[in-house]
Amino acid sequence: MNIATHATPTSITTLPADARAVTPVRRATYTIAEVCALLGISRATAYAMLRAGAIPARRLGTRWIIPRHRLDTWLNSDPVEESATVWGVAQ
Repeated sequence: MNIATHATPTSITTLPADARAVTPVRRATYTIAEVCALLGISRATAYAMLRAGAIPARRLGTRWIIPRHRLDTWLNSDPVEESATVWGVAQ
């Protein structure tokens, strides 16, 4: 059995060799900071858009989380129709 040793400052953990080959799980949600970076907007703008319902999101306790698939769908939707509806702009 192949065993890899991973040293941390306070302990040594022994892991099976195949544990190193595990593919990281792609998170299902974004944070506000990640959405700001992806869209190139400020935190204030992001929070205003969240409160207005422009960015699809959910509250999780005191945090906002943005489901990855809903953000992707929103980004791929018709931008004129979407922004006019949410921001109250006349078409």
